[in-house]
Amino acid sequence: LDGLEHLHREEVIHRDIKPNNILFVRGVPKFGDIGLLDTTTHTLSLAGTQDFIPPEYLLGQEKEPAAEIDLYALGKTLYCAFSGNEADKFPFVDSKLLKDPDCRVFNRLVRAACTPERSVRLKGIATFRQALAGEIGWAYEFGRFLYAVVVLAVYLIVRLVRFLFSRKWILFLLLFLFVISQT
Repeated sequence: LDGLEHLHREEVIHRDIKPNNILFVRGVPKFGDIGLLDTTTHTLSLAGTQDFIPPEYLLGQEKEPAAEIDLYALGKTLYCAFSGNEADKFPFVDSKLLKDPDCRVFNRLVRAACTPERSVRLKGIATFRQALAGEIGWAYEFGRFLYAVVVLAVYLIVRLVRFLFSRKWILFLLLFLFVISQT
């Protein structure tokens, strides 16, 4: 995290963090393959390994490079390391692993770093460190809960509108009752 924090402080993004690009020098992890390093002042060309790129960049919804690209990729890298799975298997984790409290902390960390909902994803190195220390809990879960409630509400409203328009007599009855109640 220190190396990534230094890069981001200098407004440089690695853009290709993945297990193959983490080298150990005297037992200390270092970032390798720095060929895609870029500053945050350029428009992003879609480089890097697909399973380690946030969905909004893959879908073309976001084009400006940001530090969150590296945090997402680091989350996927940690997922691969602790789960033993390839990145495309995210978020599956063997239930036996989740019996270990440390693995549960890692699982919360990678879910917070790599959730498809960008608005509740980990935002910076400091937040990543807190999650790694197991300090992310209710606030992250509450954010995901609120997101789910909003999505469910929108879904139910759309379903209700479709239902009403497919049965126009109900719509007319409701309109009639509304008009009568106003007089």
